[in-house]
Amino acid sequence: MESVNTLVNQIIKSYVQWHKPARNAGLGYFSKVLLAKSMDHLTDEQVINMTEEFCSQHLRDITHMLRSSHTFSSFMEGLCFWLDSSGYRFRIDSLNGTDTYVIQFDLGRKFSLYFKTQMQSVFEHFNVQNAQAEMTDNTVILKINA
Repeated sequence: MESVNTLVNQIIKSYVQWHKPARNAGLGYFSKVLLAKSMDHLTDEQVINMTEEFCSQHLRDITHMLRSSHTFSSFMEGLCFWLDSSGYRFRIDSLNGTDTYVIQFDLGRKFSLYFKTQMQSVFEHFNVQNAQAEMTDNTVILKINA
């Protein structure tokens, strides 16, 4: 059981750190099932091309709207707020100088491909050298060496 005060603080923190900045950045809510089914109609090449185009044209603008600083660490902080607010299961492991993000979307292979491609663009954009993105049909794994 959590106190009402704790719940109110969590709601306010979630609104200030994710929901309001996301709305200002032009992000919205959508049906996960609809997104997954829509992406299934695209080829792998179409998913990759769409994602690369989106990232090259909109990634910088969105990250500026979500966070006051435009750094890789602020991007990853925002990513974690988005994952948490969206109800995606994820964990972060730190071992021997490597941070591993395991994110379970359960939206199918095409969405995993989309997110993996997006994160590869993020790594390039922020010039993160020792990072890689891997995927399964429902999970994306990000490995970032410090």
